[in-house]
Amino acid sequence: MAKNPFMHFVQDLEKEAEDFLRKYECADAIDTPRCIPIRDIATRLMSLDIVDTEYLSYDGSVQGAIAFTNGIIDVYDWSTEQNIGYEVSHPTLFVDADILNVGRVNNTIAHECFHWWRRKQL
Repeated sequence: MAKNPFMHFVQDLEKEAEDFLRKYECADAIDTPRCIPIRDIATRLMSLDIVDTEYLSYDGSVQGAIAFTNGIIDVYDWSTEQNIGYEVSHPTLFVDADILNVGRVNNTIAHECFHWWRRKQL
């Protein structure tokens, strides 16, 4: 089996996905594929805020981000053509405002939720 080049601490991505689904009330989806209510998982079960009204880069290279604590995250302001600070007071997940495809939005939310979940496990 090829080594996972992205996350050295994850040996079995399928097991990780199954553990995530079990933890967040979707264990049935392991055997019977279905839509995962990832936005609900993020907001209700993980207590994350979601911001999808800001641009994260000028060229679309950043699709999502997560602020683990309160602070400031850079977002792109088209009127000034530069990054500006966006203040968050709670753990917050960002999805680039330019992403319009629902599947891509959900995938980005799931990706950022996984970062949150793994960080909480460490």
